[in-house]
Amino acid sequence: FGVVLIEIITAFKALGFSRPHNEVTLASLAVDRIKKNCLDEIIDPSLEPNKDAWTISSTHKVAELAFKCLDFHSEMRPMTEVAAELEQIKNSGEEITTLSLDGSNYSSLSIVHEKEMIKEVKNNESDKTALFDSMNSTNDKNNLLNHAEDQ
Repeated sequence: FGVVLIEIITAFKALGFSRPHNEVTLASLAVDRIKKNCLDEIIDPSLEPNKDAWTISSTHKVAELAFKCLDFHSEMRPMTEVAAELEQIKNSGEEITTLSLDGSNYSSLSIVHEKEMIKEVKNNESDKTALFDSMNSTNDKNNLLNHAEDQ
């Protein structure tokens, strides 16, 4: 399980024969970098690890969990703890606070909700405009018909 977690955060394959002899296995490479506190050397750049505090923190937490899972002694690998911690990391990302330009805090979920509401209002306004135009067109036609009948 630890190797899978490391594969996720590094995008490396479990076996890399192009890597130095002592780093052929991803487990060896990861344990080495974690022990040396050089995890950032192997994190997949497409994760944008320095994007924000949550990304940095969660990536490092996943690496710590992987390190525990890679323990040489299988009885020392805390699988239930790992599952619980992964769930906690996932849940912590569900409501990320972002800073708006004016300095006030908004949750990203609130921003998404606000965007959806704005889109809905615009759609409703568009529908009302179309209905109004249709009514005006119908009224114009009726007025023309009434005017023609009067003539």
